[in-house]
Amino acid sequence: MDTEPREFEQAQLAIDSVLESAFLTANLVTTRPTMDTTVELVAAAVARASGCSWESFRNSQAGQAVMNATRDALTGALNDAAPTGILPAEDWTAEIAQVWQPAFTTDVVDQLVMRLADPLGDPVDRFARLARTALEHSGGDVAALDRTFWVEEFLAVLPRRLLSELRTASQRDQSVHGLVEHLLQQHKDAGADEQEPASPGEFRYDLIELVHNLEAWARAGQLPGYLPVGVDTAALSQAVRIRSRENGQLQLWAEIAAEHRRLVVLAAPGLGKSWLIRSETRRLCQDALTRLDGGDRGEAIVPVPLRCDQLARTPGQDLAEKASACLIAQGFLRDRSLEQMAAKIRGGKAVLLLDALDEVISAQDEQFRELLRRWAEQEGGRARCVITSQVAGYTGSPVTGACEVELQTFTADDVSAVIGAWNLPADTAAWLRSRVRDRAIAMMARIPLLLALMCSLSASPAGVDLTRIRGQFLDRMLRWFSTRMHRRPDDIGLSMPKLAGQEGRGVTEALIDLLADPRQSV
Repeated sequence: MDTEPREFEQAQLAIDSVLESAFLTANLVTTRPTMDTTVELVAAAVARASGCSWESFRNSQAGQAVMNATRDALTGALNDAAPTGILPAEDWTAEIAQVWQPAFTTDVVDQLVMRLADPLGDPVDRFARLARTALEHSGGDVAALDRTFWVEEFLAVLPRRLLSELRTASQRDQSVHGLVEHLLQQHKDAGADEQEPASPGEFRYDLIELVHNLEAWARAGQLPGYLPVGVDTAALSQAVRIRSRENGQLQLWAEIAAEHRRLVVLAAPGLGKSWLIRSETRRLCQDALTRLDGGDRGEAIVPVPLRCDQLARTPGQDLAEKASACLIAQGFLRDRSLEQMAAKIRGGKAVLLLDALDEVISAQDEQFRELLRRWAEQEGGRARCVITSQVAGYTGSPVTGACEVELQTFTADDVSAVIGAWNLPADTAAWLRSRVRDRAIAMMARIPLLLALMCSLSASPAGVDLTRIRGQFLDRMLRWFSTRMHRRPDDIGLSMPKLAGQEGRGVTEALIDLLADPRQSV
């Protein structure tokens, strides 16, 4: 029943295999080096970087303090890279340290210390590359080790832990301060005291947090004002049907989404384009969480739901950076993971869910489309996206190879299911179902937004007499639209002008004409 012991045993077996490969090959079976060998090499490199002779410090209080700080940093970094969900034992840590000991050559250790002095420079990557190469040259199987020990996390975290431990030791002991002062000053002069990018492990944590945040938003965040409090958005999300523009074939959304990596979804207002983005976000979040909870190191495909106009006006060097910055601005993602999230988007490990292409202002439209094109071309066949737009004014897909589809109106069964999902009083739900059997009202009920307004108005204390559809209902609907209650709170597109007098009557008549012929809305 408890899987942790079995996982730990598997990890131990793999580590033993790596140890055997590393040390038998090097003829070190009976004289395995201890962690102290690596600790002293690093401590000596720290002294050299500060212009000091390690021999003169080795047996001093300061020398021992630096060695203790180095040992704590090495132990902490090894434990940070342990298999997910397993608390490392002391013997496990000691054996992993033995695996790594041959990798800490003089060159590697010097690069580690250079990494402390300038974490924003080239040594950031050079240290990790040299350490992996040295481990391989010693006979270690890095690929086998990485299956049970997070190599990249260890190499990323070790310099940070070492710097932190040395700084703490320096604050506690003035003699240590004299030994490492030069190194710490170099770090400060390099401007490295600002937040460093997330390590692989930190990014995985931030990614899990991001997916949870997006799932919560998709389920209940920033819902339109006409929806009831506590509504189950999953229940309101009916089976979505689309029609291919290429062959006219009707399909369920789930089928075509699995078939095509790039989709442009077209529809008239009110047919559920934004709701589709919300539903797809939730579905992809649930898939991603299943993988991440199973130990995925951050390779899971995640959704990135954004409005096109918001994305277009956000600063950034490319689409991936702009999208990551949008997630941070909305509080979904931590600042430290900007670079890693942008790399994930560039690498095809995210699905861009871009709503309202038609609402990008004309001055930004061409530039925004070019950003999308470059992103899609850079990713080749890996780029995945869903872009929504109104039919009116659509001038073509901004990405090549996209399948264009049109959202379809509700069926009679969909209408009945939505009414049930609103949890209306039984008599109100029965009355509303009877009214939507009327041909004129049924035509309007097929449009998701109008059906939602009918349900909401029916649930209000004042109620609504659907027999007076051209008066009471349309009047209330126009008032809601004019106050933008049908939009999300974060939708800051152009405000609709107040409707009054002849202008209001004209819009009312236009809506009546539109709703009288639902074919105009398909």
